[in-house]
Amino acid sequence: MAARPGRFKDWRYTGLVHHVPTDAFRLSVHDPDPLASARARFLLQVADHPGRPLTRTTWPRWLAIRTDVR
Repeated sequence: MAARPGRFKDWRYTGLVHHVPTDAFRLSVHDPDPLASARARFLLQVADHPGRPLTRTTWPRWLAIRTDVR
């Protein structure tokens, strides 16, 4: 998974997520690394709700309300 620090324009990749939610990718939500698991859950949520607008603040806001990732 993507277990590296975020970069400035990473949020732009969320537009591609509609093409990658395979069964193998969905298993990434169980990654032992909490941040990698959170990234997988976020991307799957984006894929499941394609009409929602995405900006560079979408990921930080999503992450901020999660209590299981710190």
